[in-house]
Amino acid sequence: MNKKAIFYLLILFFTIGIFQSCDKDYGDAPPEINILWPNAHKSFTFEDTIKVQVEVKDKYVVKTVSIALVDQNRVLVLPKQSFEIDRKEKYIEAKMLLNNVNMHSDTYYIHLEATNGVAKVTKLLPIKYSAKDMQIMGLLAITKVDNNNVEIKLLDTVSEISSFTNFNVDYLTSSLSSKYSKLIISGEKHADFHAIDLNTKETEWTILNLSNGDMPYFTNLHTNENRIFVGIRPSKLLEYTWDGSKMHSYNIVRDCNVNKTLNFQNRILIQTTDILGGGKRLLQFYQASSELVTQHTTNIVVVDWFWDGERVLVFSTNGNYSSIQKYNYTNSQFTSIHNINNLIKRVIQINNTDFIIATENQIMLYKNGINQSLNSILDIDAVEKMLYEPISESLFLSQNNKLLQYSYPELMLKNEFDFGNEILDIHLWYNR
Repeated sequence: MNKKAIFYLLILFFTIGIFQSCDKDYGDAPPEINILWPNAHKSFTFEDTIKVQVEVKDKYVVKTVSIALVDQNRVLVLPKQSFEIDRKEKYIEAKMLLNNVNMHSDTYYIHLEATNGVAKVTKLLPIKYSAKDMQIMGLLAITKVDNNNVEIKLLDTVSEISSFTNFNVDYLTSSLSSKYSKLIISGEKHADFHAIDLNTKETEWTILNLSNGDMPYFTNLHTNENRIFVGIRPSKLLEYTWDGSKMHSYNIVRDCNVNKTLNFQNRILIQTTDILGGGKRLLQFYQASSELVTQHTTNIVVVDWFWDGERVLVFSTNGNYSSIQKYNYTNSQFTSIHNINNLIKRVIQINNTDFIIATENQIMLYKNGINQSLNSILDIDAVEKMLYEPISESLFLSQNNKLLQYSYPELMLKNEFDFGNEILDIHLWYNR
């Protein structure tokens, strides 16, 4: 082959390379999405149908398109709809029924995504949503049949009591999420940990009880809007989502039981009791991290605690008296607010400042703020559980098998309900 032929071949290869490079460069460019409907910030209400209309196009081919509705944290609130396209351009229409009762009045985003197999494009279109009014579905009471069985009873909105479901469990604790329509119920020594769908009354997921012998396996339960924290033996705290996805495991070096948990400011605060000797400790972890931030011994038994935006507000007992304190998690220091010559049994939060405290023989109101006042508001014995229902402005107090309903803040007795068996716990159930 002469030099001239080699020269022409090199030019040919170079030209092909340029065209291939150009094609590759263009293939890296994502498809185009043109939203035809709805317009940005259009208003919708519960049970409206959004008819999403879009056009997508690409120089070569649009492979797939997906359309969904997400909240401001980009969390999916309606199921994603996916479309296989395999064309250069396509008109797509998708219908989204706004029937998620857990959606609040807020700005949401229609989330659109298109890909040509190499590159993808994402667009977010804001819409305004007015939620369904919150309504109470009823009050669920966990009642004791015997040591290994409970009956869950429903007090409905017309004050009728009916059997909701039965469960074989050596009951330890429970929690309810109206947002996810789930009831968490945990055994202790023998029964498993169950997440029950309130609509079907079926168990959706479980954590198996791995107890060895007659020792407790589950020791503590703490829940918030999006997370479930489960204390198990030996010396471990598990973190789950409400759909049963395990997120993290916090291991505690000492042989102990987890007694109380609080999740705040991306931190986990835990009170433990040593298996041998009964010593109590406060431990602090970063959420989703195995790093132990602080730990120290303490003499108090935490009845309940709350994050008030600046400090951890702690309601505790120590021997025959109780106290209200503020805990600075940055230096592990307590500041005393009130001492009570009685044992605190239960605490609930009414609003940002008001906390209702049940002692052995009275109900007290603590106002967390500048004055930090504490006053007795009702003389009553043997209150085991409490709930505040904001729609009817009612305070519910349980005594053995009875449930008392008071107006709040007037504290006038409105109703008294007999559930037949001892009430172990009570939960409010809303439509969202």
